Amino acid sequence: MLLALLAPALAADFVLGVDHVPMGRADLVWVDEDRTSGTGLGEFDGLVRPPLTVYGGLSAGRHTLLVGLGLALERTTTWTASSRRTVSAGGVRPSIDYQRALRDRLDRVRPWVGAGLYGTVPFAADRSTAYSEEESDDAGEGAAATRRRIGGAGGRVGLGADATLIEGVDLGFRLHLVAHNGWSATEDEFAWSTLAYGEAGLRLQVRWP
Repeated sequence: MLLALLAPALAADFVLGVDHVPMGRADLVWVDEDRTSGTGLGEFDGLVRPPLTVYGGLSAGRHTLLVGLGLALERTTTWTASSRRTVSAGGVRPSIDYQRALRDRLDRVRPWVGAGLYGTVPFAADRSTAYSEEESDDAGEGAAATRRRIGGAGGRVGLGADATLIEGVDLGFRLHLVAHNGWSATEDEFAWSTLAYGEAGLRLQVRWP
C-alpha cells in the first residue's frame, strides 16, 4: 500500500530552475511615488522577491509541483558604555505552484496552465537594555507596524510554455495574473488592500530523473 502511494513521487523528475522578471517602467514609477513599504523588505521592495528567483520541485507526466523560498533580513546592533540595542526586521516568503502541461513531455514545446499561492511571514523587533517599560511598549508597537508593512499574501493564475533546448534543459516563458493582499489593524480599524496586475517572466530549468 505504501509503495503504491509513493510510486508517482518515485517516478517523478526533479526540476530546478530560475525565473526572471525584468524591471520595468512600473517599478520605477512605484519607487518614484514612494509606494514601497519603507523597510526595503516588502513584496515590491526587491529583496524578498528579487527579479531573479530560484525554484524547485517534482514533475510526473503532465503534472508539476514547484516550490520557492525568498528571504530578507536586516539586523543592527548598537553598543554604548551602558546599553545594547538590537533592531531587526525581515520576511520569509514561501510559495507553491501547480502546473498542468497540455502536451506530453516528449513534445519539444509544451504549453501549460497553472496556479500558485505565496505569503510573506514578517518579523521585526526593537530591544534595548536601556528601555524603560514605556519605551519598550512603544518599541513593540513600532515593530508591529513594521511587520504589517512587510507581511502580505497572494496568488496567481496563468499560462506559459517550455521548449527543450537539449535533453533535460528547458527554456520557457510565463504570463500570470497576480493578486497581492495586504492588511493592517489597530484598536480602531482594520484595513485590507488588494493589488491585481499582470506579470510576464522568462525561465530556465533543468530536469533529471
